Amino acid sequence: MPGLTKKSGALAAALLGWMAVHAQQTDPPKNSGVFYTTIFANEGPDKRLSGFGGNADFVFFEDVDGDGKDDAVILEKGTWKGAFSDGTLFSESKVLLTYGAPEVGSKQALMGDVNGDGKADAVLFNPDEGNWQVSFSEGSRFAEPVLWSTGNGVGSTKQFLADVNGDGNDDAIIYFHTGLVGAWYVGISDGTGAFGGFSPWINEFGHTADGHLLADVNGDGKADAIVFEKGTGNWSVALSDGTAFVNQGVWKSGFGSDAEEGFAYDVDRDGRADIAYYVNGSWWVAYANQTGFAEANHLWIAGHRPATMVSRGNKPAPKARMIGKLNGEEVVATVVSADEWLCIGNADKSRTKMAAEYNTWDTWGNPYTPALGRYDAGDPAVLDEQIRWIHDAGFTYLMLDITNGNNPWVDNRAKKLIERVQYWNA
Repeated sequence: MPGLTKKSGALAAALLGWMAVHAQQTDPPKNSGVFYTTIFANEGPDKRLSGFGGNADFVFFEDVDGDGKDDAVILEKGTWKGAFSDGTLFSESKVLLTYGAPEVGSKQALMGDVNGDGKADAVLFNPDEGNWQVSFSEGSRFAEPVLWSTGNGVGSTKQFLADVNGDGNDDAIIYFHTGLVGAWYVGISDGTGAFGGFSPWINEFGHTADGHLLADVNGDGKADAIVFEKGTGNWSVALSDGTAFVNQGVWKSGFGSDAEEGFAYDVDRDGRADIAYYVNGSWWVAYANQTGFAEANHLWIAGHRPATMVSRGNKPAPKARMIGKLNGEEVVATVVSADEWLCIGNADKSRTKMAAEYNTWDTWGNPYTPALGRYDAGDPAVLDEQIRWIHDAGFTYLMLDITNGNNPWVDNRAKKLIERVQYWNA
């Protein structure tokens, strides 16, 4: 049997003994075998939604209805649509709001809780006029837009919503990469209908950086400014004191030099935002501590729809990557690829969660569904049925395909197969 290792050869020998015994009850042994794989895992859904967001202009993972669970939200051709989380899957999508103009154009869409009611609101920023329009979330829809600020942010490079003063309302933040070099301006939300006069909170911070983020890294309830440079992997922090950002310098070096996108989110749910980055299907995290970010780097999630998946099921690399809480508790990495929303969490800091070991079918996008459905190769009922089919077909031995790399989830399911063979032999 070409390509078999000693380990898989032993497994095949065990199966051969069983097959020979049972073949005596029917026809003489044909001495023929078949390849068998225990590669398929299904511990729960990875794909939580299909057919949503493929042509979206903006994609979000935010809690629209205030139940603590983040929902799938898009803005597409002037229409906001949402698919609400039930804790495991997203519901069928519905229209939340349609603007009068069909095209958003150069406008920037954002989401955040600007009135502090626990529901993420829809915000549209016009870079040509510096206008900010807010549509409150009413739980199942967005209200008609209201102008909250005008003439603020023209010429800005990036715009954000985050609670920088700790009053529970997300504020409007604008960042200038050129002109006002590295300048961050803040318009405080009054929670009812306006972002206050925009004032500078820090200058010359982030003008050499590639990524600019806002999150509460020290756990005081106020969002801080974080920037990272791909060339050095340096992550610098400016803490919010409620009225300004105070530069603390570099908190982490050599992290994310190959990043496709950087993030700041409280992954371990200790009250302090951690830093993370995504690269070709892998999510890396450096956890926040009392004095900065941990020296150790954690490969949190791996194999999460990387670009190489184009060769399996023709699934492209993600058009969007986000972090949030699907069920209100577990933090999940979320990617949107080929209209599919894939969400996986991992609360264990000591190990990496391989997407394929959680749900091979969803992760690899297998277009073929066998007679037993999207089964788990460690399910005794499935194994018993497949062993019976193989026996009835007259095969006398199996060749196990478990040699392609170090994949414990495949090996463990192969052991389950042997257990079922031993059960049948008993």
